[in-house]
Amino acid sequence: MDYTKKIFKGSAIVVGGRMLSLGLTLVSMVLLARFLKPYDYGILNLGMAIMLFSYLFVDLGIGYSAVYFIPKKINEAKFLRLLAKWRAIATIIVSGLLIMLSDVISNFYHVSELSWILKLFALALVFYSIDFLVQSIIQGYQRFKLFMISDVALGLTKYLPIILVLFGLGIFGATLGFVVTYGISALITTLLFYGFIRVSKEGSAPNTNAIKNYAMFGFLIFVFYTLYNFATNLIVGYFLPADAVGFFTISWQAGNYSILAVPVAIGAVLWPVLSEMHFKKEDLNESFRRITKYMFYISTPAAIGLIVLSERTISFIFGAEYVYAAPLLSIMGLGFLLQGCSAGIDNLVLGIGKPKLMTYKNGIQAALNVILCIILIPVLGLIGTGISFVIVSIIGAILINYWALKEYGFRYPFKALIKSLFAALIMALTLKFFYNDLRFIPLIIIGAIVYFALLILLRGFDRKDLETMGLEKYWVLLKSKVIKNR
Repeated sequence: MDYTKKIFKGSAIVVGGRMLSLGLTLVSMVLLARFLKPYDYGILNLGMAIMLFSYLFVDLGIGYSAVYFIPKKINEAKFLRLLAKWRAIATIIVSGLLIMLSDVISNFYHVSELSWILKLFALALVFYSIDFLVQSIIQGYQRFKLFMISDVALGLTKYLPIILVLFGLGIFGATLGFVVTYGISALITTLLFYGFIRVSKEGSAPNTNAIKNYAMFGFLIFVFYTLYNFATNLIVGYFLPADAVGFFTISWQAGNYSILAVPVAIGAVLWPVLSEMHFKKEDLNESFRRITKYMFYISTPAAIGLIVLSERTISFIFGAEYVYAAPLLSIMGLGFLLQGCSAGIDNLVLGIGKPKLMTYKNGIQAALNVILCIILIPVLGLIGTGISFVIVSIIGAILINYWALKEYGFRYPFKALIKSLFAALIMALTLKFFYNDLRFIPLIIIGAIVYFALLILLRGFDRKDLETMGLEKYWVLLKSKVIKNR
């Protein structure tokens, strides 16, 4: 079996769905940011960050275990019953605690509205828990079309908060809308699972100790990842006014959606397929290197373009009142670039059953991010969050690449990275040249044309790439024009 083609085809499906879902989500968040005042939008995102932080203690690494163990041909029925039992107990406990502690948290942040927002998000947490457990199970079965449908359904339902805001319900309507959003999404995902996936009762009984061990590392990875990505919101909310949380969220969303969307979507396919290959003792190097190269080719121009066009991006998407976030976005662009380029290696170490490497990396990043934010935010304000984000991203990229490439002998496509960076830098100069003469969309189109034209001229694609993409018939044409077969 050509696993590289399998990953690419699965990625094409998931990326298509993820881009549609993120596009829908981005538009919904833009409209929500425009219809709510920056202060209300900041409080809403602070409540959301607290809910996502609480989800750490609901997940407990169970989602990671589903993705990793399902391809191992174990007794799936017993395995899924075990995961559902663990998840149900954790969900009830954590949701109850969030309700009981909502007043305490509200007093800590000196925001009275936060109390009832957290009570509503405690209910949303129940639906969110169901939705993402079933999504992880679908991902483990490698049913990528179902995964895509579930992803798009979530994106569509995120317009409910906007509808309720337009009915004059304000921040209460937005919060209630998210509760209904996650409820509908959980229902759709569950129906997809029961309608289209056959659960096998054959195979060896699940090894509870092995599952607990992998889940423990998965839990720590998730804890540290959340601290790395979402604890900043909590720290900003403590040191700065509530609208600063909104400005940080805007920058984070812009970078996350535009730079990491495709690498994360590819990772959703890469992880379970590499797990299957590792189980069957297949060579992982070729598939890893080629898919990682594609991640470079997508995330690099997106990051460089966002750094150059940060002010135009914020103004075009979110409106002039959020343009204060543009300098922060320019700084964070480098951190997102490093995360995008490391996404392949992150999924590789999870696929080969070495979650402890990700645990160490995310743990160091999380601790350092919290320390740097506490030190820098009171002094530099929002800019301090961007500096912390970049420093932590650099350290994380160095650590995971050193451990995985040196300790396990995987070969990294450095030539592809250099070609991608060179083409992106020329693209950046082009964008700067036309910056004052063209509108935002034409700038994006010109930048993309320049980047991919240079990538072809630099021989960034070979025959195997075209075969992987199903474009073999164009090989002769490209070979005769600009590419020589290696």
